[in-house]
Amino acid sequence: MLRDVADGNRTTGIELSAPLAAFMRLRRETDLLVAALARDHGLHAPDFRAVAFVRFTPGVTPRGLAEHLALSLSATTAVVDRLVAAGYVLRSPNPDDGRSFRLAVTTAGAEAVEDAIELYTAAFEEVVPADRRDEVAATFVDIADALAAAAAERTPPTHA
Repeated sequence: MLRDVADGNRTTGIELSAPLAAFMRLRRETDLLVAALARDHGLHAPDFRAVAFVRFTPGVTPRGLAEHLALSLSATTAVVDRLVAAGYVLRSPNPDDGRSFRLAVTTAGAEAVEDAIELYTAAFEEVVPADRRDEVAATFVDIADALAAAAAERTPPTHA
């Protein structure tokens, strides 16, 4: 299946450009790695992604996490509750807004994210020559910016 995606998905007859097929395979492999890392730490993949976002976004609120995860605030509250109970995230009162909380990772949360960083760093060091890493990083940023702009242009669904 993954080979088919990298080759343009021959099983469905849909031809993909080589960069799009490669990007889809990269996303799939990333999803599998995140799922494995999450399992290693007794978490589900979405919870692991939440821990990583909290780790890299000091002082983030549940609302900010909800926006990042593209979840409702109530669904995000359930995620935060699980992560607090599991010892990966701390919740403290937000000094700027008495009705809100700020989130931070615990030592266990930081260690889980560090495992991911080490694996991704090793992969990049193995595959991307040192003199091309800035170029690759800039390309990733450009792709992310283009995808964000495309998403922003879409009309959000209205709920009846």
